[in-house]
Amino acid sequence: MKSSTIGTNVALETYPYGAFSSHPLLRVVVNFRYVPFNTERFKTANQEAVTHLCNGLSVAADLRDEQQQARDELKLQVSLGGVYLQMKGHSAPEVEAAFARARALCEQIGDAPEFVPMAFGLWRHDVVQMEGAGKHKKVAAQLLRHAKSNSEPVPQVVGHYAAGFTSFVTAEFLDAADHFREAIKRYAPQDRDTAEVYRFGQDPGVACRCYLAMTDWVLGFPDKAREHARDG
Repeated sequence: MKSSTIGTNVALETYPYGAFSSHPLLRVVVNFRYVPFNTERFKTANQEAVTHLCNGLSVAADLRDEQQQARDELKLQVSLGGVYLQMKGHSAPEVEAAFARARALCEQIGDAPEFVPMAFGLWRHDVVQMEGAGKHKKVAAQLLRHAKSNSEPVPQVVGHYAAGFTSFVTAEFLDAADHFREAIKRYAPQDRDTAEVYRFGQDPGVACRCYLAMTDWVLGFPDKAREHARDG
């Protein structure tokens, strides 16, 4: 009920009754569909969130402005992929489908802020599948390149985390340790409240400390490993 009230208020305040046309009305509905997801996800009502997001995608498909349609669909697909990660696991076909569609939309739009959660979602699917010609390595490299060209901490944390874990699973432990340390150095707990990519079922700050502990153990540093494990 609270989410519905918010959506109604947004509609009334932004678009008076006399100003409704097909395009702004649909924009309001897309935003309305997006609002309940954020509230319900924290109540772990993932299936209901999927319903809202799919309804939002149906509405977005009817938008006349193709660029706005792509931007709205991109937001919804990234969020849908994040919910499916939590519901069905990394390797689920629904996860791949949502993030693959988001990737196509990112390429269509250009410089989209959803690039990092999109690529991170794809990487998490691919690194579990470990199929083909190292798709997970290619996506991890894209994330790291993006991180190096970005001064914001969140893309840097995600890029180094993906590169670190990719190195870890291929037994490149020295590289893995370097990337995990770089991610930990840039990680800020307060970003958990604002960065959607941090809410894909795993906190990268905790994950990097845990994997660094395992990496240090393999490299022969048990004391460091215990310290990182306690911190994680």
